[in-house]
Amino acid sequence: MLKIKTFRNNDLKIVPIVDQNKKILSILNFNNRKSYLPIDSVIMAGGRGKRLSPLTDKIPKSLLDIDGKPIIDYIVNHLTFSGIEEIWVSLNYMSDKITSHLKKSESANFKYLKESSPMGTIGSLSLINNFKHDTVLILNSDIICNIDFELFFTDFLEQKADIAVLTIPYNVSIPYAILDTEENLIKSFKEKPTFNYQSNGGIYLLKKEVLKLIPRDTFFNATDLIEKAIANNLRVISYPFSGYWLDIGRFEDYERAQKEIKQVKFK
Repeated sequence: MLKIKTFRNNDLKIVPIVDQNKKILSILNFNNRKSYLPIDSVIMAGGRGKRLSPLTDKIPKSLLDIDGKPIIDYIVNHLTFSGIEEIWVSLNYMSDKITSHLKKSESANFKYLKESSPMGTIGSLSLINNFKHDTVLILNSDIICNIDFELFFTDFLEQKADIAVLTIPYNVSIPYAILDTEENLIKSFKEKPTFNYQSNGGIYLLKKEVLKLIPRDTFFNATDLIEKAIANNLRVISYPFSGYWLDIGRFEDYERAQKEIKQVKFK
């Protein structure tokens, strides 16, 4: 990663990416890509999107239009610009419409994973046994986020993590005074306090070997995997993120995205 940054900072335009045997793996053209990341990515696009009905009655949520472009196109363009070439798409609801749309794209070579029944937010990954790289990026298909994937991956390596979870700040405001009591004796109180938490942002980096913890052909969520990894004493870290993040799960989120998307600068 350091060499790529050096090449980029020295204003080189085209750089070959080679393996340990000096075999060319890819050609990095800084005119249309920022970096090269040895990562497999999986876009989870199998959900029904019931909360966005009737918009999603005839079209899958990932194909909903935001300022003239489907949600999934923003994600794919961000991945390919970041230098992530291996893109899997996990499908279920209206899968044919998603594959037909992506076939028109020349930005990436897609691999598809079709669920026979809903398998949760990560269960379908148990069906993939031929990831190319040792690190896997998982992201939901209804999230618009301008995360710098290069920084995310670099931090993942530096922290020697098994799983990294992108987290976003979430404030909870209490409209009352909160008391600290001991045997009914009030020791202190806070008037209308606000508590800050880091919440799950639906984007994960993990070592490929961690996927062995996912039971095969079973409904299984990403939160289930995180809990199982912690129980197995794996290193699970938070990656606090303060940039643009929006989960398009409700009508108001969809309307907000329409207003804000032009101001989002993807990194």
